[in-house]
Amino acid sequence: MSKSKAKKSSQQASKKTSTTSSNKKSFDVYDKRWYLLLGILLLTLFVYLPVKDAGFVNWDDGDYVLKNTAIQSFDIDMIKTTFLSGVHPDYPPGIASNYHPLTMISLAANYKISGLNPAAYHWTNLILHLINTCLVFIFLQLIFNRKYIVLALLGAACFAWHPMHVESVAWISERKDVLFAAFYLLGLIFYLKSRQEQKAYGWGVMICFVASLLSKPTAVTFPIVLVLIDWMMDKSFELKGLLLKIPYFVLAVIVGLITISIQTDAIGEAESYSIVERLYFGSYGLMYYLWKFVVPHDLATFYPYPNSGNVPVYMMQAPIPIMAGLIWIYYFKRKASILIFGCSFFIVAHLLTLQFFQVGASLVSERYTYLSYIGLSIAFLYLLQQAMYSDKGILKAYKTPIYVLLMIWLLMLAYTSHQQTKTWKNGQVLWENVLDKFPNSSFGLTALGHYYIQQEDYKKAIVSLDKAKKFGADSYDFLNKRGNALRQVKRLDEALVDLNLAIEQEPELARAYKYRANVFMDQNKLELAMSDYQKSLEIEPQNYDVLGNLGAYYFKTKQYDKAIEQYDQFIKYSPEKSAGYMNKAAVYLISKQYDLCLQSLGQYEQSGGALQGQFHYYKAICFEKTDQFSKALEEVNKAIPFNPKDKNYQNTKKRLEKRLK
Repeated sequence: MSKSKAKKSSQQASKKTSTTSSNKKSFDVYDKRWYLLLGILLLTLFVYLPVKDAGFVNWDDGDYVLKNTAIQSFDIDMIKTTFLSGVHPDYPPGIASNYHPLTMISLAANYKISGLNPAAYHWTNLILHLINTCLVFIFLQLIFNRKYIVLALLGAACFAWHPMHVESVAWISERKDVLFAAFYLLGLIFYLKSRQEQKAYGWGVMICFVASLLSKPTAVTFPIVLVLIDWMMDKSFELKGLLLKIPYFVLAVIVGLITISIQTDAIGEAESYSIVERLYFGSYGLMYYLWKFVVPHDLATFYPYPNSGNVPVYMMQAPIPIMAGLIWIYYFKRKASILIFGCSFFIVAHLLTLQFFQVGASLVSERYTYLSYIGLSIAFLYLLQQAMYSDKGILKAYKTPIYVLLMIWLLMLAYTSHQQTKTWKNGQVLWENVLDKFPNSSFGLTALGHYYIQQEDYKKAIVSLDKAKKFGADSYDFLNKRGNALRQVKRLDEALVDLNLAIEQEPELARAYKYRANVFMDQNKLELAMSDYQKSLEIEPQNYDVLGNLGAYYFKTKQYDKAIEQYDQFIKYSPEKSAGYMNKAAVYLISKQYDLCLQSLGQYEQSGGALQGQFHYYKAICFEKTDQFSKALEEVNKAIPFNPKDKNYQNTKKRLEKRLK
């Protein structure tokens, strides 16, 4: 063999060995992909570990769970109600102001298993997030193929750990977000597989789409994404493919119309801001989500609008970079189909959430990125692929340092998410975090005041609500809350002023009539109180709070049989049944029906009631009145540690000790 042939053979062998080594290395990463994904999932569990100690928050959790009688039964009637609410006139006009029957059914299943234990709801959300992380990984695999499996793993980690997704996972009311995304992603996976493998997954795609729609109406964007997938793969729009999407668009329109009919109250007043200002807000929202994808800092859950006529300059300039970016991508990169698909996915997912029309009180919302950031990840990963793996890639020689930097960035995302998850511990922590960023937010101050009302700390509630008033709060909801708080501290005349104004603004506000009736009760204006209680029940026939208040009315007027009837109704409809049992015990005690009093106290104990001092004191009185003095003394001794300064407890103890001497 000549030297030239030997050298050529050696080079070929070297090249073959290098190729084999390269293939082996690539195969190793691909072969270990599920182990690497498992590592991502385990770190995700750690990131969200604070949810195990988180409770409900006073932001929609009442409407979705705490005060939602629709989820208290898990049967055919409940399922029927969730599907027909907002659709059929014989059913409620929507549940929690939305059309999402599968979400309500999932919450009902939680309630059936664990009652009002918030940990169970949080863990369910987290499990769905872990499932979605796996689905994102599979989806990205199908887009980038097995050769770039590392990109799919990076995308899955970004989805799992991004702080902008914490709101969707840690907020119980956002069950709809993690649930709809699961079906949405599974439907896209079926569709991609049907295109790539030429297999019939059509029914799977449709079923997933319907399930996603019934979990959250935002899924109406699904057929648009299917069209974008067709374009990404074919680089054209074929008429046949578009015609096949018609059933998807028809379903999307139907659910969209149902949702609009239910959510009319959520849409802000169009005249509040000019068309130009709303253009600024929508463009700013897109820029905000882009920026927070890279640098997610100063997250606050709620972001107030600026005052009309005083829009900041940076918001007014937002349309400029948006237009420049779109021109660059769709003109200079028009052949990069994956890049355009990713950017289009991001924009389409935000079509319904950019505030071109004012919906809700928040200018931007972190939860809106839960699905859209998948598109942004695709665009970013495509650019990374071109820079690191293509023949002309400018970063081919720097793969190791690039991966190190990416890992540092991802770990920073994970750390920030872990810290952000802690803000969902309770309403106080949540709203104090908002007010730390926006101290003049009347919405945040009102929400914090509402939290203090729920904790029965009415003095702090009034301080917060007065600050909210100073910064412009004057809605009927605000007046209703402050009127209730003022009544609790016996500032009855001031409470009536607020509640009268609330009713004037919103004559169908059942809670305002209930709170005003409570004020009338305190003023001993019993006829006016009864009139308002009845009006409140006319508006909300199963308002269990009013049923309980009517029980108090009948108790005060010594109509004990009617009081018991009302408390029985309260127990039937209320998730907080223990209060009904305690109130029944009080009626039986005052009416000298001691055996029935003890029976109600037993039911109170079984329902997990927290008023242990009152519970043991009532038992002590029952035993005393039936001449069981030793048992009575034992019970009053149990009551005293819960309220040592209570004179009734102390006097009862002295009286019993005297009898037993």
